[in-house]
Amino acid sequence: RTESLLEVAAWNARSAGDALGVLTVDLTGVDAVADRFGRAAADDLLRSVAQRLRGRLRHGDLVGRLGPRRFAAAVPWLAPVTARRETARIAAALAAALSGPFVVAGEEVVLGVRVGHALCPADADDVAGLLDIAGTGTTAVRR
Repeated sequence: RTESLLEVAAWNARSAGDALGVLTVDLTGVDAVADRFGRAAADDLLRSVAQRLRGRLRHGDLVGRLGPRRFAAAVPWLAPVTARRETARIAAALAAALSGPFVVAGEEVVLGVRVGHALCPADADDVAGLLDIAGTGTTAVRR
């Protein structure tokens, strides 16, 4: 589902001549939460992660899960001339939003966070390419 929404956003960006920022958020520590507190607690933690991510994005931006410990965000309607700077700013804001502790079963938990980003169409014009660049690129922010 998330990949389908990213496909539509990339198509819209190409059609309109806009830039689309695609960000990936990779988490570490979720499995440790599941082992210690149970799968339900880990699911609650991931819902809290999603809420924090949404809180740093604009209305109309997309956020969704790509896997058990991975999220993606799509930031459409960026001006091509400022898109790279804006997407880097958003990546830093997402990392900062997740850098504080979460409360799980009354205890504070800090997750490892890596946020990477790519631009459509400048870096790639297909979702697989964008996710690959965002996931492995040198533009990652680590906390």
